Order: sequence, then C-alpha cells, then structure tokens
Amino acid sequence: MSIALAQRLANVTGSATMKVAAEADRLKRAGIQVVDFGAGEPDFPTPTHVKDAAKAAIDANFSRYTNAMASRSSGRRCARSTSATTASTCRCRKW
Repeated sequence: MSIALAQRLANVTGSATMKVAAEADRLKRAGIQVVDFGAGEPDFPTPTHVKDAAKAAIDANFSRYTNAMASRSSGRRCARSTSATTASTCRCRKW
C-alpha cells in the first residue's frame, strides 16, 4: 500500500529550535562550554532570586511575552549574569 503525499511537504524544513540544540550539542562534544537556552530550558536549576522575581511579576500582572530580539540590554544582562553564575564566558551571537 502506498500513500500519496502532497507536493508542498517538500518545502517543510526542520525545527529552528532543534537546529540550535544540535549546534549546542556539537559544541559541547567539541569541548566548548555551552549554556544552551535554545529550547527555552536552561540546563541548570533556576536560582532563587529569579523564581522570586518571576512570582512578583505574575502578582503584578506582568505576564505577556515580549519580543526577545528587541531588547539588546536584556540580552547583554542575561549574558553577564550567565557568565557570572556559571563561571564561564558567555558570548551571545545576537547581541
């Protein structure tokens, strides 16, 4: 039994999130220290002060998504914080 598939399926590409995860895995295997935020899930426990800030933001009804690429200052702060808490150098390609 054969199944006919639509021609438009030839245009389907892989997940950008999975491509980022695969690149992070490749870099880790190459011995490069990587903190992978690609899937939106850091590979370390959430610090208490971050959990407290998130709870306060929810209580203040600050619960909408923002444009992640629009805030360079947020990206730089995240890079500095990550570098400090993981004792590594964080280089963000977008910032």
